[in-house]
Amino acid sequence: LMLDAVQGLAYAFDQGVTHRDLKLTNLLASSQGSLKLVDFGLATVHKDERRAEEAHGQRTVEYGLLEKTTGVEKGDPRSDIFFLGAVFYQMVTGTSPIPEKKDRVQRLLRTRIDNIRPVRDVYPGADRQLAHIVDRMMSLDVKERYQTPHEVIDRLRGAAAMSPVSGTTRSSPGTAKPTSKEQ
Repeated sequence: LMLDAVQGLAYAFDQGVTHRDLKLTNLLASSQGSLKLVDFGLATVHKDERRAEEAHGQRTVEYGLLEKTTGVEKGDPRSDIFFLGAVFYQMVTGTSPIPEKKDRVQRLLRTRIDNIRPVRDVYPGADRQLAHIVDRMMSLDVKERYQTPHEVIDRLRGAAAMSPVSGTTRSSPGTAKPTSKEQ
């Protein structure tokens, strides 16, 4: 499912589109078992200067907070990578990496994104490679974050190729017991 989502993001990226509102509710599972990106209402089309100007002031509060914190321009595709990483974080750990706030002023507080715990700190049973990929997707240092969705695809495929397949089961988030090495 993660690969489907990143491939959808890569397709949009290749068309010059930045989603600008990636969150769990904007990914839908199809009846065929694939994941689809939906709701491109705040998207920026980089090849269409008029549309880019119209959308320039529109963004979610969270995207604005991230872009202000990291110093990137509005509509930077690396912001989509960060927020897709936040969706993956929630898929892996069962919890949102960014505390939910209803008050707009509280939603703008930098501490909401400054204190994101690494995936394996929240869910020690997470696959190490997958946790590293998700953590890097959410790096506040944009130079450390993956620069394109294609880089994420390559890493996910590499992690899948190296992951043991047969005879293994993973515990659900929140039920894994840390090994003595992890304690």
